[in-house]
Amino acid sequence: MIRRNASFAVVATAAALFLLAGCAASQDILGYPQQQQPYTNTIHGTVDYVDTASHSIVLYDTSGYGTMLSGSGYPANGGTVRVYYDNRTGVSWQGRSYRPEDLERGDQVDMTVRQSGNQLIAESANVTYNASTANNQYPNNRYPSTTQSSLIRGTIRYIDTNARTISIDSNNGLMTVSYDPGVRVDVNGQLYPLTNLERGDVVEVQAQSNGNGNFFANRITLIRDVRR
Repeated sequence: MIRRNASFAVVATAAALFLLAGCAASQDILGYPQQQQPYTNTIHGTVDYVDTASHSIVLYDTSGYGTMLSGSGYPANGGTVRVYYDNRTGVSWQGRSYRPEDLERGDQVDMTVRQSGNQLIAESANVTYNASTANNQYPNNRYPSTTQSSLIRGTIRYIDTNARTISIDSNNGLMTVSYDPGVRVDVNGQLYPLTNLERGDVVEVQAQSNGNGNFFANRITLIRDVRR
């Protein structure tokens, strides 16, 4: 009986020491719990579009995020990635500060991100290439824009892959919108090639107009699939 009690005391003492070691490892020298620093990484990519509704930026031709988001359905480096931002996310260009909403299609960025679940959260972004101006300078401390944004909603009548245009029956009549090979179609938050669209699909197109009646698609969202 005495030996059993002694053995039990040894085990209990070891367990207590283990618990104390665990507590010490999770506390700083003052006894306060240590704050776990989130893992961050820098990814490089080209802006496809900024979705102000969901506070996210879609990048393509990405690189640098390595094993982040592995197993979450995102492609390997070189694919398209959606990065979320908030009011603390800063964008810098040649030492000046801008907002994520100021980014435009074609801008290239180095973006510091952290992972939260299956999402990437942008902490900051540095513009490495400005697609809007030839001399890569922002006059008057404003992100330049020589075009006007329009929202076109309607039913696809025809897609000309040679001319890279989409003909849409809208409330304003038949409208033709140009696009480039990099544009993607947003289907319930997932991005797909434009070749997935077909006649009869209802879409919403965020387009830029040069004022001469020509429209260029920045973003395409599928509203209703003709096959469903």
